[in-house]
Amino acid sequence: MKQNWIRFVALFLALTMVLVSGIITTTSSFHASEEGQSSGTPGEEVEIATIPEPVVIDEELQKAAEESVPIEEAVNKDDNKAQDKAENEKKSEEADKEKKSDEDKLKEEEAKKEEEKTVITFTASEGGTVSVEKQELLSAETPVAVEAVAVEGYKFVNWTKQGTEVSTEAAFTPENVAADYVANFEAQDKFPAQDFSAVVAGTQINAHAPEGSFPDGTTMNAVEVVSQKVVEAVDEVTEYEVEQENVLAFDITFTDKKGVEIEPLIPIELFFSNVNIEADTLEVFHLDDVNSNAESVSQLESNNGEVSVDAAAEFSLYVIAGGRSYAPQSMYHYALIPGKDMDDYSVSVDDTWFGVGVSTVEGLKPASEYLAPGKF
Repeated sequence: MKQNWIRFVALFLALTMVLVSGIITTTSSFHASEEGQSSGTPGEEVEIATIPEPVVIDEELQKAAEESVPIEEAVNKDDNKAQDKAENEKKSEEADKEKKSDEDKLKEEEAKKEEEKTVITFTASEGGTVSVEKQELLSAETPVAVEAVAVEGYKFVNWTKQGTEVSTEAAFTPENVAADYVANFEAQDKFPAQDFSAVVAGTQINAHAPEGSFPDGTTMNAVEVVSQKVVEAVDEVTEYEVEQENVLAFDITFTDKKGVEIEPLIPIELFFSNVNIEADTLEVFHLDDVNSNAESVSQLESNNGEVSVDAAAEFSLYVIAGGRSYAPQSMYHYALIPGKDMDDYSVSVDDTWFGVGVSTVEGLKPASEYLAPGKF
């Protein structure tokens, strides 16, 4: 384009110089002719001035003019180039707009995808941590389990959502629904040595729990139980006759600070005093309930109004039963041998045992090998 303008300028200068030169020459000739007519004599020939030679144009400009294209063509070419440039710029702008539009669409799609994700958060209260704090899931994805871990001195309680319990397991797998879950912890209870006491039906009940048996704040509860079923259950396992007036039964339980019934983690000791039973001996039995079998949990002791259980591990019914002792007695029992008359034998009695005496006749063993102490 620059060369076309140079050619145009050169051509324009050349034409201008030719035109100016012609005008100057014509004007000079006209003036000279007028002067000759006015000053010359009649019949005298007038000398006409010759036309000067054309002004010589610079060779480079001349060459540029000769090689140049017509002005109209050059202008048309420039217009075409300007139009092409404008069209190219327009296309470039449109391409940029399309590119920007594509980028915007991509961003919108990504933002839409982000909006479609389900966000689930997990936090821990004081005393613990959680294995995962946040999960971002698409609708087709499955949540992973989150573990609640208590720090030293604390224990895991439960998972809650907006204050509502959703799980009591430390490992929790939520649903694919946006929610905020909280893992709750509480300080672990201390298990100090504790002593308990109660008075029921005039009987003093004391319990000593060594360290590690019950959490701090545990309470002992004891009530009297009167049941013929309990009397019968105890009578079945004793060697003495048991009657209602010789039985005291207590339902003994322990509860924690929240009122939840608990059992000792290690066995504890029970002591009963001021036991008002008229009997020669006292013994303690344990029953799970009034319909269960009785089990002896203490030694048979002389009745001095006190009896104890060294290692009580389960708590429900504890029964104190009293028994009677009997003085040794001697009884004659004649051993009969087929074909022999009773009068043919002299009988001696082994009276070191109360109960049935066995005659020591030929072929029979001493009574001590046949009998043992028992009721009769």
